[in-house]
Amino acid sequence: MLSRIAAQNEARRVARKRTAAPQVGIFFVCGGHLWVDGTPLNEAVLYGNLKTHDKGHDAFWEELQKTRAVPLDTEYDEAPRGRVAYDANKLIFLVLADKCIRKDEHMVGKILDVMHLPPAQTSVGPDSHYRCPGCMH
Repeated sequence: MLSRIAAQNEARRVARKRTAAPQVGIFFVCGGHLWVDGTPLNEAVLYGNLKTHDKGHDAFWEELQKTRAVPLDTEYDEAPRGRVAYDANKLIFLVLADKCIRKDEHMVGKILDVMHLPPAQTSVGPDSHYRCPGCMH
């Protein structure tokens, strides 16, 4: 009976994932945890040819600090971070992230999963804005 319930739960999880809308947004990885603030693609703002999330990392970090989810004595630009945008011309999602994040395949997979990004239409790469002090050396 338990195996049947587990199979049903897994089937529901897979179905939800298939129907969930892809998102654009910003994220941090702090203390091994992924913190995401996203917007469904159909609600994203257009910035040039990119559809993106309108909140900045600084504002999101402040929200996380208020809930004590992240260290109070750390500035937002000291934590590994990144952004997901959608290139409306190339029809691909761009995961732009700190090197500390990109080299962790499990975390990259988690970002794609949480933001409902299709791997075949997603490119992962660097951006000069997203470099924590540990990656600058």
